[in-house]
Amino acid sequence: AHSYYLANGKYPETFDELDIDLLSDATTVSIARGSCKKNEQIYCCINGEDVDVAASITCGNIKKSFALRHVLSNNNQLCLADENNKTAVSMCSSIGRYNDATIWVNPDGYGSRWNYVLD
Repeated sequence: AHSYYLANGKYPETFDELDIDLLSDATTVSIARGSCKKNEQIYCCINGEDVDVAASITCGNIKKSFALRHVLSNNNQLCLADENNKTAVSMCSSIGRYNDATIWVNPDGYGSRWNYVLD
């Protein structure tokens, strides 16, 4: 993604722009400034820079109880947990320190969730 940025002056908004094969059994869903690939169990979304959302790649379970997010612009890795799912919150808090609320990119668009910075 960083090579793409250097060559094009912007972050990619689709996985096709990165020339990688991801989730071969997945369907593609368009979201604002990006796209997602999802199957019955997991999803991965990529989004370009937006007013509200930093360019990132986010992959998680289809129930959206947790996900891992890589922010392209600053190389941060975040564990995202649905604040109503105690197991997901416990998992994320055990592998990182609590940071603050974030925008969670998923196939349905965006949703607010807790995030933990992975050390």
